[in-house]
Amino acid sequence: MEFINQTGGEINIKESKIDIKLKEKSSISIDYCIDDYKFTTIDNVLYISLFDICRILSIRSKWDYRRSTISLYWDKSNYKSCRAVCRRAALIRFEDITAGGEYLDSDNLEKLIVVADYMFLAGIQFHIAWIPRFVDPQNGIDNDISKDYSMPNANFLFTMEYLLNRNGIIGLHGYTHQYCDEVSAVGTEFNEGRNNDEKSIRRRVEAAISIANKLELPVKFFETPHYAATAFQQSIFEEYFDII
Repeated sequence: MEFINQTGGEINIKESKIDIKLKEKSSISIDYCIDDYKFTTIDNVLYISLFDICRILSIRSKWDYRRSTISLYWDKSNYKSCRAVCRRAALIRFEDITAGGEYLDSDNLEKLIVVADYMFLAGIQFHIAWIPRFVDPQNGIDNDISKDYSMPNANFLFTMEYLLNRNGIIGLHGYTHQYCDEVSAVGTEFNEGRNNDEKSIRRRVEAAISIANKLELPVKFFETPHYAATAFQQSIFEEYFDII
């Protein structure tokens, strides 16, 4: 409500319906009991995610970590997906997407959004190989965005939701994609000598799924780091996922 008022608009909530009238846009009606958007109520106050606000109102965001600000502006691009002209299928996957390294940089996340827009315009679905927990032991980094709130982590989650909205399909690329003192996205998590007993395998797969569930990110496949895994490890993964 505060956001709408500050943009010169009007908002009216009646039962489950939210009617929004914007100064520079036509009126919008939303049913917050439907699962299209992520609403939550805390102390009788209705909240919605920034991503859904941007989606509903056709707004773009610019994140500035140094100033701790998020700038919003009208999106005039009017993106519409089109069908792919070519009859051949291109199977495209964005690899090692994780909340660490270059993907904690706001400019790089914005570039990822631009690439997703291009894929959407071309009518091409794409896979996102996501590492849920970024670990860099030598630098004391252990980043689980379902537990650690920060502006870069919030922007990473915002970007993941954006990729989903642009026909992206998220899969788990291991849990940490590393072992012992290795860095995530560099190390090998599973092979004949690493996490090779049933308890360790299940613990890591279930921990990765748990993070996805907490963040409400649907995951559709599992990809082992560097494609390394024994037949036994694969057999455990296949109990959790239809696509490996």
